[in-house]
Amino acid sequence: MKENNTSIPNWLLYIILSLVFALVFVLYHLIFNKQTNWIEVLVITAIFYVCSLIYFSIFKFDKKSK
Repeated sequence: MKENNTSIPNWLLYIILSLVFALVFVLYHLIFNKQTNWIEVLVITAIFYVCSLIYFSIFKFDKKSK
């Protein structure tokens, strides 16, 4: 019998998390009325992507070991 797999694919979750992160970052700057420093934007975005890649690589590795 075939298993029904309804979990969200990792790539889709990665895209959704990236969009949510961008939205939160923009809202933060709009709410606190701060000038956008593009170096800060690039650094924080890079940190987010690195942390996301580490998380997904660990999660994927954990899934294979079961």
